[in-house]
Amino acid sequence: MPTLYLASFAELAEAIQTVPNEIKHLAIVGHNPGLSQLAGFLLAKEHPQFQMNTMELLSCEIKGNFGALKFGCGELLLQRGHINEAE
Repeated sequence: MPTLYLASFAELAEAIQTVPNEIKHLAIVGHNPGLSQLAGFLLAKEHPQFQMNTMELLSCEIKGNFGALKFGCGELLLQRGHINEAE
């Protein structure tokens, strides 16, 4: 969905909730502040002040299906800053 590239948190959340239940993995590429707000919403229980940086890669697991997206339903699996840097 190319329209999500500069999407707000509300637009991202709405789009995610339309993903069919049979889809198990979803990748989103975009910009702040929408992505940071989405990450903060999903990871609220673990990281209440979560903020994504430029060129950051984030992987999280959402408990339940995408249609049941709710505050704090995500678990952080991976976070890598400036993904072009060697670790």
